[in-house]
Amino acid sequence: GLSPFGYFGDQALVPHPRRRPPVDVRAVDPGGAGGTAPGRRGAGAADGASAPGSVRALWERQWAQSRGRDNGRVRVERIDGADGRKRHIVYVPATTQNTLRAGPETTDHTTNLETAAGRESAQREVVRTAIEEAGIDPEDEVMLVGYSQGGLVAASLLADEEFRERVNVTTVFTVGSPVSDFAP
Repeated sequence: GLSPFGYFGDQALVPHPRRRPPVDVRAVDPGGAGGTAPGRRGAGAADGASAPGSVRALWERQWAQSRGRDNGRVRVERIDGADGRKRHIVYVPATTQNTLRAGPETTDHTTNLETAAGRESAQREVVRTAIEEAGIDPEDEVMLVGYSQGGLVAASLLADEEFRERVNVTTVFTVGSPVSDFAP
């Protein structure tokens, strides 16, 4: 389907596969608060990256993910816990396109309006696809992290019963996001 806000242009709710930003999946060591070197699905934490150890570290990673106009990529960090459980941190990108005209980008104001209105948006679909591509199982624990539009999208997904049935969200961390209209 197309955006219900037709006067902004025609933005498909399911992004074209060639236009959808790729998911950035990284394996991290659960033991520390270190760097963010890239990993691969199924990879160990041999690259030296470690899980964020503080709210500040979460914010720094989200901010790094949200800088620049080409940042529309959802980042997923996989943490294999000492208890054998898999945990994931999903970083949802912020607005990158400062326009009211819908286009191929999923991080534009069309997504902001659709998501804030409680409607489906292209960026919500991008996050669902990233979670699927990252191999996150329903029993894995998931933290959603978002700044601005990223937090709006994260909160709207948490309010979606179908999403919660598929994804075990245990924590949502947002900064600068209009999330008060979504049920916790």
